[in-house]
Amino acid sequence: MSSHHHILVASRQLWPNITGLVLLKERGDIPDHIIILHTENTTESAGPAERLKDFTRKTLFSNTDISLILLKDSTPKTVKETVNSIITNAPSDARFTINATGGLKTIFAGLLPLVSLNNVEAFYREISGVWYRLLPPDEIGGAINLEKMDIHVSTDDLPVLDLVETQFDKVPGKQWRGDKLPDINAKRLKDLVSLGFKLFWKWEHLAKLFPELTNASKQIPKGHIFERFFGAMVNHFMSHPNQAVLNARWIGDDGSHSEELDLVVNSAGRIVIFDLKLSKGGSAFIDQLAKVSDAVRRLGGISATGVLVRPGIEHSVHFKKELSKHFGLELWAQEDMPFIIERLAQILKTSIPNALKPLNDFLKSKRQENCKFFINDDPKKR
Repeated sequence: MSSHHHILVASRQLWPNITGLVLLKERGDIPDHIIILHTENTTESAGPAERLKDFTRKTLFSNTDISLILLKDSTPKTVKETVNSIITNAPSDARFTINATGGLKTIFAGLLPLVSLNNVEAFYREISGVWYRLLPPDEIGGAINLEKMDIHVSTDDLPVLDLVETQFDKVPGKQWRGDKLPDINAKRLKDLVSLGFKLFWKWEHLAKLFPELTNASKQIPKGHIFERFFGAMVNHFMSHPNQAVLNARWIGDDGSHSEELDLVVNSAGRIVIFDLKLSKGGSAFIDQLAKVSDAVRRLGGISATGVLVRPGIEHSVHFKKELSKHFGLELWAQEDMPFIIERLAQILKTSIPNALKPLNDFLKSKRQENCKFFINDDPKKR
């Protein structure tokens, strides 16, 4: 049986490489050897190559040999010569798959001539998520042909915390940790929401009646209680146990933590970051936009998206939504809260779970009563 060697190029955006590896796994084409090409740039290529190697071994192919190969430069000539040497020195019956998606355009250009080799299958992932097989030109000097691959790659079962760890630069003495989403059944969630309106959304009072919101902590800020409530709703959309994580954070050896992400979800082939705050935003709003936008870029680039959930924003909503779009983000303000479950289904690219449909209907019905959603609405304080 011929050996299978898979070649890919590491760059800061690792998601196309990860989905390419999942593609091989789903079609049962397990590589005997994975070769990760990288440049000497630690931030843009060498670091991502190391993290991709660790992720692949831990999550996808524990028994596959994985090699890192340094490109002395990223010119097409060097790339072609490097990969051609790998192919030439392999056993005569070896076959190669090449994921040509990662890396610079000059690296991509260096991979194209190899498409014409008989023992090479090359493919490429478009920004849209569509995969194409790269085929030899019809004639000498002709253009490379593209063949659309009729496939759907499912990545929802990949542990989201492992994806976070892989996409972020490593920091010595720190590791990623996160909390599981609260498991609150849909009927109890509806009871919680119903009582929330009656208590004018005094989250501290709700937490005493619904201890699932406190994560066994006796004192927890109301913003964190809201985060756990939101996470409980998201949990009903999940089909895998490690598909989402609350409060993803870097934990140092001294117990300190940084780079906290409120809620991260791996859904429908992309990462979604939810930034959850009850506050109105104020002067800190632009800083929050910049922070979430940076996290989205590092976590998945074009294959990630971010949502600022802000029930407290009631004024200048159109301006703030347009500003959020400028940062590549969505803003869900008070006006969106009656439709929060429908918004979740849209952003997660799925349908509303049957169990949540009564809650969805209840939330939409409350908008007729001119009441506030998830923020304090005590008439005595108006």
